Amino acid sequence: MSSLQQENTVIYQARRVATQANAAGGKIIIDINGNPGQIMRIVSLLAYNSGTNTLNIMIVDEDWGSGPRCGYLASAAGNSMALPSIGSPATATSNSIDTNNLLIAPGQYLSIQQSEAGIQNDTLTVYLTLELFNSRTAPNWSIIRSTNAGNVTLAASTISAGNTTVAGRIIV
Repeated sequence: MSSLQQENTVIYQARRVATQANAAGGKIIIDINGNPGQIMRIVSLLAYNSGTNTLNIMIVDEDWGSGPRCGYLASAAGNSMALPSIGSPATATSNSIDTNNLLIAPGQYLSIQQSEAGIQNDTLTVYLTLELFNSRTAPNWSIIRSTNAGNVTLAASTISAGNTTVAGRIIV
C-alpha cells in the first residue's frame, strides 16, 4: 500500500459541459481544485471542444500562476484531448510533464482552457475520473476565470452508474 493509499481514498467521476453564451464569444476556462488537504490524481480526462479553438490543459497554483502543461492542441474543428497521453499523438501536442500518475496537490488547480477564439454557443465538454486522497468529498469546479464569465454556464451532465443516472459520483 503506497503512502497515498488510505482509508479515505475514493474514485470520483463527472461530466461537465461549459457553454459560452455571450454574442462576442470568448475563452472558456474550467478550473478544478480539491478540498482543503485533498490530493487529486488524474485517472482519465477527455476534453472535447465544439468549436475551432485551441485546447490547453495545465496545472496552475492558487495565484493562477502557470505550472506544468499537461497537453496542448492547436486550433482545429471539434478537437479533443485525452490524459494520460501515451506516446506522441499525430496532432500538435506538447507536454511538459509526464501525464501518468499526475497529482494535483492542495492549493493547485487542474485548468482546462479553450482559446479566446470561441464564439457564441461554443461548448467545452470534460469527462473526468479522479482518485481523491484525504477527503471523500467531490472537488470544486469553477468557470470564474472565463472571458465573459457571467455568460458561461457549467452544467453537470449525467453519467450512467449501473441502473442509475447521476451528475457526478463518488465510488468507494
